[in-house]
Amino acid sequence: KNTSVSVSPSGEIVEGSSVSLTCSSDANPPVKNYTWYRKDVTSPKASGQSYSINNIRSEDSGEYYCEAENECGRFNSSSVFVDVHYGPKNTSVSVSPSGEIVEGSSVTLICSSDANPPVNNYTWYKKNVTSPKASGQSYNITNITSEDSGEYVCEVENKYGRLNYSSVIVDVHYGPKNTSVWVIPSGEIMEGSLVTLTCSSDANPPVNNYTWYKRNVTSPKASGQSYSITSFSPKDDGEYYCEAMNEHGRRRSNFIVLMAL
Repeated sequence: KNTSVSVSPSGEIVEGSSVSLTCSSDANPPVKNYTWYRKDVTSPKASGQSYSINNIRSEDSGEYYCEAENECGRFNSSSVFVDVHYGPKNTSVSVSPSGEIVEGSSVTLICSSDANPPVNNYTWYKKNVTSPKASGQSYNITNITSEDSGEYVCEVENKYGRLNYSSVIVDVHYGPKNTSVWVIPSGEIMEGSLVTLTCSSDANPPVNNYTWYKRNVTSPKASGQSYSITSFSPKDDGEYYCEAMNEHGRRRSNFIVLMAL
């Protein structure tokens, strides 16, 4: 009877330390067998009046009790809760909503981490940017732009340490922008020469369709990133432009003037 458990050392239990549980019980004749159990685990953990856990881990947290037995009977103690404190681990970052991120939408990055006591400080960084972007478990980016693309890091901290997690990529999709044309040869164009126009445009995913137009001509001249005129003549004189398109939109370049000498 009066079976009870004490924990040594008393107070806070930190991961990596050693802990001893000691069972005491009033019995006559004295207790001849002590057995240790962890609540919700059917098999015994150990036997003996004391149960030592060396290099205790977070997985050892739980309720423990002892069973005292002599030839007249057996009796269980009340359970004692072993609460192991530890620094952050298993940190991860998720993106909401999941799936494709389109320029102009809003995105939330959410950081989670296993820690005891719970994480009390979350700090967000963008890789290769030294100053923090935000603090708090969630980081909201409203009206996201292509410049927000990149790798984001969540740093978590409690009184026992900090842990970085840096494996979330924010990939912002957007329609063509900065569409422009250049010409080879640059400068004067001699009649009969080969002229090549090339279109470039910033887009994510990349441009999947380039179309070439001549001003005041309704039908397209050609498709493809480059447009070549094999033997340039005065009838080819005029203003040309390209139109770049992907699944998120289209954008025209400025006009470029071609004139044969």
